[in-house]
Order: sequence, then C-alpha cells, then structure tokens
Amino acid sequence: MFVGNSTGTVTIKNSMRTFVKEGSGSDFRNPENSTEDNPTRSPIIAKDDQWPLIRVLTIFGESHTREMVLLFSDDSTDGYDQGMDALHPMDATSEAYFPIITDNGIEPFVIQTVPFENYKQIPINFILNEQMIVSVKAVEFVNFNRSTYLWDSLNDTYKEIKEGNLQSEAYQFILPAGEYNDRFFIVFKNGRQMIEDSEGTKAIEIAKASVNFFQNNPYQQMEISNPDGYNIKSAAVYDMTGKLVATKHNVGTVSNFNIPTANLADGVYLIKLITIENINIDYKMIIQNK
Repeated sequence: MFVGNSTGTVTIKNSMRTFVKEGSGSDFRNPENSTEDNPTRSPIIAKDDQWPLIRVLTIFGESHTREMVLLFSDDSTDGYDQGMDALHPMDATSEAYFPIITDNGIEPFVIQTVPFENYKQIPINFILNEQMIVSVKAVEFVNFNRSTYLWDSLNDTYKEIKEGNLQSEAYQFILPAGEYNDRFFIVFKNGRQMIEDSEGTKAIEIAKASVNFFQNNPYQQMEISNPDGYNIKSAAVYDMTGKLVATKHNVGTVSNFNIPTANLADGVYLIKLITIENINIDYKMIIQNK
C-alpha cells in the first residue's frame, strides 16, 4: 500500500531488492528447525507471536466473496490507526466493509485494529446492488477464543459465527438492494448475556443519566457536561441522513466541553459519545443558530 499527500509517480525497480540471508539481519524470524544447509526455507512466525485476529468472509450470493480482518491490540483505537488499518478497495458491485472515522469523515476499511472490550460493538456495513443472500462467516481465529456474534440491531437478533477454535458457521440472510449502515455489528456477548450482565447494563444506564447535553444557540455551540468524569474517546455529531458533520477525538475526563455548531444548518442531529469502556451515549438535539 502506498499513501501520498499529493499526486505523483511511484517507481519500483528490481534493482532495489536486496537478498539477506536468514540470521544475518533479516527482519524475518528463523524457524526453530532451520539450518544453514537450507537457506531458502520459508520463515515461520509462531501464532503465539501474532496479534489476536478474526478473519471474516462475506459471501454475496453466487457472485463473489469479500475477505476482511479484525485485529485486536491495546495500542490501537476505535478510530484510524496508521500502520494498523487498511483502506478498502471498494472494487465490487456489492461490498462489506468496516466504517472508521478519519479526518476525511467515515471511510471504508478492509482491515481494522481495535482494543478488545467485552461490550465492544464493531460496525460492519454492506452495500448491495441488488437483492441477494448474504452470508457472514468467521473462517480463522488466531489467539482469540471469545464467542463471536453478528448482531442485527434492527431485529435485535444475534447469530454466533464461531464454534470452538476451528469450526465456524455462516450467518445467512436476505437483504434488498441498498446501503446498510449502523445496523449490523460484530459483538462478543449475545442478547441473553447482555440482559444477564446486570452490572454492565447498569453501568451504561448510569453513564447515560450522568452526561448532559445543551445547545447554546446564542453562542452557536453544543455544550456537554460530564460531571462524573467518564473518559470519552470520541464525540461525533451526525445529521439525520447519517452524515458525520462534526467530531472530537480523545476528549478525556474533562467535566465540560463544547462542539461548535455555527456551520450547521438548523435541524435535528444525533450526538454519539463513546467512552474508553466502549459505552455508547446517544442523544438527539435540535440545533437553531439564532
């Protein structure tokens, strides 16, 4: 992958390649059984040295398949992480992708790295050019042994896409043509577990009751009060079409902060806060810059 800040030409020549023998400064780890008599043997990286990951396949009817990878690292964030996440080519008529908030708004990714949390809800979006059967299947788990589900938030249904360490099954459903945003999520607790986990549910309810929102129209800004000091990773504002219109990252534990609204048209907006514990706090607000 090449990432540039301006239009230009990238030249790759075979003369740029350098042969480095294993054990002589190579970036690859030598296999335990490698010998000097077998210098061409492929390097092997033990799975225990890999980040936990889930490899997910989305099968679009009898048309094509999209492979995506979800990785877990404590050094990552829920937003864009350079060197950890990979942009999606979006080169098929129907697609599945991870939506990630970047400086350019919400962009599609084929590889996403996030810190693992029990209540994590990782959105997976679909674009379909026609009605078809869609199957979502987890085909590989590396250093990851949590039950994994696809949650349909519209119908509030959960389907496990993992059984044991190696076996997996497909979550299959029929969808009409269109775009499916903020409906399907990869989660690690099903509905029954969420209900039974009263401590987690109570924490979410307390957080939502604690944080207050106020639109200060004369000053053209949205004011958010966080008196209990929740550690807020991100604050995002969406219009009713789902377009991201304002965002703040790494807000922290401040008791008060604001988001300018002078450039926003009058109307109803959705504010979404995400805490470091992955608690989602949503609020609808009418903005009138008068």
